[in-house]
Amino acid sequence: MESRKSKGGAEKARIKKRKALETDAAKCAKMSTFFSQTSSRSLTSNEDKTESNTRSSRPNKHQAEAHSSRAGMYRETGKSVKGSAESATVPEAAAQQQNPEPQADVKSLLTGNQMSLRAEQVKQKRQVMERIVDVIKVIGKCGLSYRGDEEEADTFNKVVDVISQLIKAIIAEEVRQAGMFSVQSDTTQDVSSKDQCSIIIRCVTDVIHERLIATVDCESSTGQHVAELLKKVLLELNIDTGTCYVQTKGMDVITAHRLVEGTEEGLRECARDFEGVTCAADEFVKWANRKLQEEEECEMVQKKKRTPGELTEDEHLASADMNFKVKVHNVIVDTVTDSIHRRFSANANLCSDFAWLDPRDFAHMRGNRLPSSALEEISKCLTTELQLAHYVVNSTAFHVSCERSFSIMKFIKNRRRSALTQKKLEAFMLVCTEKEILTSVENDAVMNKVAETSALLQRLSL
Repeated sequence: MESRKSKGGAEKARIKKRKALETDAAKCAKMSTFFSQTSSRSLTSNEDKTESNTRSSRPNKHQAEAHSSRAGMYRETGKSVKGSAESATVPEAAAQQQNPEPQADVKSLLTGNQMSLRAEQVKQKRQVMERIVDVIKVIGKCGLSYRGDEEEADTFNKVVDVISQLIKAIIAEEVRQAGMFSVQSDTTQDVSSKDQCSIIIRCVTDVIHERLIATVDCESSTGQHVAELLKKVLLELNIDTGTCYVQTKGMDVITAHRLVEGTEEGLRECARDFEGVTCAADEFVKWANRKLQEEEECEMVQKKKRTPGELTEDEHLASADMNFKVKVHNVIVDTVTDSIHRRFSANANLCSDFAWLDPRDFAHMRGNRLPSSALEEISKCLTTELQLAHYVVNSTAFHVSCERSFSIMKFIKNRRRSALTQKKLEAFMLVCTEKEILTSVENDAVMNKVAETSALLQRLSL
């Protein structure tokens, strides 16, 4: 005989609940059938009475007896009603006439008890869930493990993910209210030898906030990759990248723009100086040949010879130097020059206005008056004193917040928890770092969002 698999407690509860629902549905169907039959019988009896009245106006013996019995019953009922009315006081009778008892509808009569029981069960489940959320918050603040090695992952993973999402939403709302923000980012290696990048946002509302918004796996250390990573994180949080201000400490925008202008002018001057480029190329080729001859073991790549009947490009330039000059040298120089001019010429007036704010030129400006065109472009960007104060306070001189987040990361992702996924690591980092926001997260919001992840949880707890 095949051994039957024993049913678990959850499955037994589902079967029991399904049977109860089927019983209730059968009762409702019987009541609906009963009401429909009663209404049809009453209609039939009324029709029969009408026909009998039209046939004969005199009642027979049986009808007279039924009429007399009903009259006696009505008289007894009238006496009892009269006695109850006489026994009741006048104020109580008036109150009953003014406030009659409300009549319950069919739905409340059929499912009233069940609805109240379900509401009580939902209340109990939410109270249990609220205690679980409080415990997870306390453990998350301390950065401790949520379970042992032998326990399995349970609902707490969903709760931690939901709390991290709510923390991110609160931080994003703070940034949008601030109107401007600055970014700090730094990388470090964790226990599993992965480069982890911590992204900190600094903004000012009523107070200065430095918030950890993400901990991501940094696959490359190039500036372009870090910039794309930062842009992706900001777009996921629906934060406008155009409100990111403040240059890095030590960076001089004026000097950088002057270097760009100098590079553009130098390229324009040597744009058609092909002879100088040719001489420099010849010197490089001679130097490279000497180095190659000094090498003892050097594999030389043999150049493929062109056969007499092989097809070639039509209308070659007669000189190889002229061919290189027209097709390579001039094209590269013109492309670079046009690209630099197109990218940086639009901000030339703004950068020249910044030059008048350079402290190194203050001594020169004391003896000379500013020209009439000075600070015209920058005056269009003037803000109020409060916005200027926020702009100054948004500047970050140190990356202390990043280093602090790295310390928390080493505490969370230790050797016993080195296999944490990136999503869980970021959730644990946010819960442990942003303790102030974690305290302000409402338990009802957490429970409602957790219930949305499963149809069963939504049916049992909402």
